[in-house]
Amino acid sequence: MPKTICVEVNGNCVPSVYGTPVGAQRIDFENTPNEDLVSKSPPPDILDSNIGLVNLEDTIKLVDQTSCPISEDNKTDQCETETVTSVRPLELYGQVPKPGQYVFIVHYYMPKEAGLTIPVSVFADGVESTGIFSPRFCPNIVGCRATIRFDISGGNVVRLTGTDIKAVFNGTRVGQIWLDYMLIVPVDQYNPDFLDVLPVDKSAEFLKKCVDDGFQLKEGDKFCQEGAFTLTTNFNNGALDCNCNSEGSRSFTCDTFGGFCQCKDNIIGRTCSACRPGYYGFPNCRPCNCPFGVCQADTGECVCPPFVEGQSCDRCKPEAYGYDRLIGCQQCSCHPEGVLSRDLNCDQVTGQCRCKPHVGGRRCNTCMAGFYSFPHCEDCGCDVRGTLPGICDLRTSQCFCKENVEGAQCDKCIDGTFSLSSEHPKGCTKCFCFGHTTRCESTTLSWYGITSMSGWKLSNNKNVDVEPDTVSVRNVKDGIDDGESVYWVAPADYLGKKVSVC
Repeated sequence: MPKTICVEVNGNCVPSVYGTPVGAQRIDFENTPNEDLVSKSPPPDILDSNIGLVNLEDTIKLVDQTSCPISEDNKTDQCETETVTSVRPLELYGQVPKPGQYVFIVHYYMPKEAGLTIPVSVFADGVESTGIFSPRFCPNIVGCRATIRFDISGGNVVRLTGTDIKAVFNGTRVGQIWLDYMLIVPVDQYNPDFLDVLPVDKSAEFLKKCVDDGFQLKEGDKFCQEGAFTLTTNFNNGALDCNCNSEGSRSFTCDTFGGFCQCKDNIIGRTCSACRPGYYGFPNCRPCNCPFGVCQADTGECVCPPFVEGQSCDRCKPEAYGYDRLIGCQQCSCHPEGVLSRDLNCDQVTGQCRCKPHVGGRRCNTCMAGFYSFPHCEDCGCDVRGTLPGICDLRTSQCFCKENVEGAQCDKCIDGTFSLSSEHPKGCTKCFCFGHTTRCESTTLSWYGITSMSGWKLSNNKNVDVEPDTVSVRNVKDGIDDGESVYWVAPADYLGKKVSVC
C-alpha cells in the first residue's frame, strides 16, 4: 500500500502535524536514562533533523568475552575469546493521573523497513502487561504513529492498576527504527484519527485571497471560482439541480456558478420563486399600495413598523408611544398595579404612564421617595429634614439618615451636633463649645450685626486714618522691613465676652 512522504503545495513539502488527545501523557524516548542513546545519524529527509531520536538497533551491541579455564592442578589453560550479543532494554518512565484503561501510541520513523515486531512490557506499580509494537514502513518526513497491542486484551487497550508507569522496548537486529515519543491516552479520549496526520488547512489562505470584506466571493478570479466549485460539489456530494420555478423564471437553465435562474420582472430568489420587496401576488407580482411600499407578499396588506397602525401607518397602537415612521413605536409597559384605573396607555411623546398617588417611575412600577411597599406605597414616616434624597428603603421603610442625624425617623441630631435642618447637607451643625462640652442646643438669642471702625489701627504703621465706618491706610511699606508681618489691632469694644441677653 502506498505511503505518504509529505503534502506538497506548489511543488514544495509543507509541514504536517498530528493531533494531540486531551489528557495524553507524553514521554520522550531520549529522556533519562536514555540520553546516551540519542542517535547521531537521524533518518534521511526528515523535516526536523535536530529532534532527539533513539535508534532501537543501538540498544544491541556485539561484545567480545574472554574466558580462561583453570585445570585441576590450578594451571590456566589457553584462553578463549568469543563474540556475544549485549542487549540493553530501552526503558521509559512516566506517570498517569489515575488508574484506568489507556492506549499507548508510539511516534516513530522507519523509512527503510517494511515492518517490524517489537516485544514491549508495561509495568504499572510493578504489575506487568506484555504486548507487541508492530510499526510499518514510514517514509513520512514528520514520522508515523502506531499503537501497542497487548496480549491480555488482544487489542490496544490496557488496564493500568497504578499511576507510576515503566515501559520496556526490547531491541531487534532485523531492521532500523527511530523512536521519538510515546503517548499514554485515556481510552475515552482515544480515536484512530490520532494515528494520521491532520489535513493541511488552506482555508485561511483561500479566505484571504478569494473573500472580500463583505464575505462575498471575489468575481473574475478563476482559482477562487474553481475552489468554491470544488468545495460546494464535495460538500453536496455532486452538482445540484437548478429547480427553476416554472412560473417565475424565463427558462429552466441556471448559472453554472451559483445556480441563479433567469427571473421574470419583479421576481427574485435563486429559483425565481418570490416577489421582490414592494411587490405581492406571485407570480404576477404587483406593486404594494402602501405609504412605505411594504406589504404582505401574498395579500398585499400593508406592513407597518412595530406597534404602528392606521391605513397610512401614521399612529401608534394603543399602549404604545414614540411614533417614528421608520422604526415604529415602543410599548408603554405600564404596571397595571401602579396606574390609575388600570389604564395601560401612556403619554404619546414621553411614554409616562398615569400613576396612582405616591407611585412613580415612567412605568408607574415603583414608590416615590418617602414611600414604601409597592403598589400600596405607604408613608415611611421619616423626618425629611434629616434624610438623604432617597428618604427611605422602598421595601423595608427604613429611613436613610444624613451623616449627623440619628433615630428611626431621622429626627435627632447625634451627640456633638445641633440644629436639625433640611438645608444642611449633614443634617445638623457641629457644636463648638471651646472644649468645655460636646453637647449643645440651638440658642434662643437673636443675632445682630454691629459695625464700628473707631479705634482700629495697624501694629507697625501709624499712617492710619480712622472714620466712623472706614479705615484708610497710607504707605504701608514706609518704615516696615521686607518680610515683617503687619497685624490689625482691635479696640476694646471688640474684645472680651460679647454674648448678652437683649
